[in-house]
Amino acid sequence: MSDFILAAIQAAPVHFDKRASTEKACHLIAAAAGKGATIAAFGECWIPGYPLFAFCPPTPRRWEAGGAYIAAALEVPGPETDQLCAATRKGKLDIVIGVLELDERTKTTVYATLLFISNEGKLIGKHRKIKPTFHERTAWGEGDGSTFKSRRRRLLGSGSFRQVGRGHRWALQPPRCLQLQRPAMSSPSIGGMKEAR
Repeated sequence: MSDFILAAIQAAPVHFDKRASTEKACHLIAAAAGKGATIAAFGECWIPGYPLFAFCPPTPRRWEAGGAYIAAALEVPGPETDQLCAATRKGKLDIVIGVLELDERTKTTVYATLLFISNEGKLIGKHRKIKPTFHERTAWGEGDGSTFKSRRRRLLGSGSFRQVGRGHRWALQPPRCLQLQRPAMSSPSIGGMKEAR
């Protein structure tokens, strides 16, 4: 198996702004490529941000936030995914990024979706979170499982392959007792990214 360098992106998006978040993601992709990363991973619903407003009481302001959140959702594929594809092609690295995906049919349902973009700049897959948890259900629709696949990727410049899967944080949360037994991982933070080897 060939080595790879993962850039775990630890930076905030520009909340509720899909264009500015996309531009920021493209800059972070370039920075990860400049550090030698072969794959960069962003957090859940990174574009346009996690819906913390969903945990607020149902006030008029909360409903306004919900409407603004849906307005910030991405069409997949669309202009923002085209920008992300161009950045990965230029940087020659794969990315996995969480986005708020607008349902192409209803234009009102949104999904917490992970996008897989290859180092050739191609959208090679997506996965919608199957079961949003707790208050997330007031912001995101449920995925139907049709996108539940892993991606087999040829490593750039080699004959070997790697398997790239996906998971959404609480959906794959281990029982607390097992979580306490896992060794802690730490790595130095470099320019808003953490390097892991």
